[in-house]
Amino acid sequence: MIRAIIWDLGGTLVNPPPGGQDLAPLDTYPGIRLRPGAAEAVKAMAAQSYQQAILSNTAVSDDESVRRLLERLGIVQFFSVVRATRSELQPDRPGKPDAAVFIRVLNELGVRAEEAAMVGNSWPHDIVGAVGVGILALWITNPEVSVGRPTRETEDHRVVAIDDVHQVGSQLDRFNRTDGPRFPKG
Repeated sequence: MIRAIIWDLGGTLVNPPPGGQDLAPLDTYPGIRLRPGAAEAVKAMAAQSYQQAILSNTAVSDDESVRRLLERLGIVQFFSVVRATRSELQPDRPGKPDAAVFIRVLNELGVRAEEAAMVGNSWPHDIVGAVGVGILALWITNPEVSVGRPTRETEDHRVVAIDDVHQVGSQLDRFNRTDGPRFPKG
């Protein structure tokens, strides 16, 4: 049973900063806004008692900068864990898809991999990373934000394609009712 949701930030819950990379702390970009349906999805998951976390690859933004952004956007109270990797400009720092960053968040949430779902728009970072540690992956395929394509290594694992964040609740309900979808080998 899924008990916790790990959300990607940029492209999933919010629009990314200009140029796609945070060259200043994320909370200093006045143009960053919640994507359509994001606040409603996060609130609905909180109402269903899911634990929620943010795991975001960032360039310079740290956990506190992301918290301040979430506070400005009115949703910080829904997240018990907020992690920004600061890995995009520092190749020696782990970031998604590195298993270490996913395991850290799982440990902070107090759940096992099979009790968590990752919601993200980036196949190579969010989905490959989640699948690599055994987390259910909800891949946002909306062409406005989706990044990357499925790879043979992950094609028959726990991945559910969704159009956008508004489908997270229904997919988790379905997964929890049926003990998960079964994916045929291609």
